[in-house]
Amino acid sequence: RADFHPSIGGLSLSLPWLDASGALASVAAIGPLSSLAADDSGARSAHRPRCSRVRAQQDLGSLSLSFQLAQALRRTVLPIKATLPGPTGEVELPGAARVHLGPLLLGGQVPQVGEELAPAAYARPPHPRAVRASLTETLGVAGLYSLEVEISTDVSVLSPEMADFLRPMSFTLDSVAALPNEPKLEDTCEDVYLEVFPQLSKETACLSDVLTPQRSVSRPHGAAARFAEPVVWFLGLGPPHVVREWLQHEGVVVEVHDRDRAAAPAAHAAAADEAPEGAAAEAEELGVLLDRHGDAVAK
Repeated sequence: RADFHPSIGGLSLSLPWLDASGALASVAAIGPLSSLAADDSGARSAHRPRCSRVRAQQDLGSLSLSFQLAQALRRTVLPIKATLPGPTGEVELPGAARVHLGPLLLGGQVPQVGEELAPAAYARPPHPRAVRASLTETLGVAGLYSLEVEISTDVSVLSPEMADFLRPMSFTLDSVAALPNEPKLEDTCEDVYLEVFPQLSKETACLSDVLTPQRSVSRPHGAAARFAEPVVWFLGLGPPHVVREWLQHEGVVVEVHDRDRAAAPAAHAAAADEAPEGAAAEAEELGVLLDRHGDAVAK
């Protein structure tokens, strides 16, 4: 669903979709916005009298689930591209927008009236069989007031038996606050991003192949940054006693990267190459101390 000014009615969206092996293959195209069906649901803002609201739905087909496809769904992030017509053809707009498919694996069976489910199905709490993303800020298109994308399934992706075997776990890296909002960071450092990985000990080191690290999308510097990045791990692929040890006594490490140095211009890089060896070593040591801003540990 999209709310937009008529001046950008030519905007179109596209996103890739998976094949049976889990690889990104076919591309689903939506738009232009002006050609989509009007949506009269919900209240409109009085400050935007010319705002248009449209909704579109597209069938992405069906896939036969395998372990390979389940692993692909767990880690797949669909990039969404937006284009506008230009003088010489379609112009792709800058901005990073994406949808995570991993939470679809946790979609549980919701019993209907009079329906009985297998005992294994009750072990999973009800969970939406859909993933949603609001992409207005990440696309950053003037005149695009809101854009929401939802991908849903009509049945649970994992059967109760598969869910009991894989035991998917999901959590979301929502946002970071109280960041140093210094103007110079925009020029000297890369954009802010997060890295999440398990805190492991000697006893739980074997889980490193199951609880894989993940990096978020980058956000501009500011006092706060919103990510809404879900992480999905299959706890059932690790030895049960080791997973239990990790859940009870260890945790998750979230690194906030807001001081990673931006790539130096060519002139500065050449000057650094000509600097004395002792000065370069001292600068590198100081850089390590300054760049390590800190880790956040969540349990």
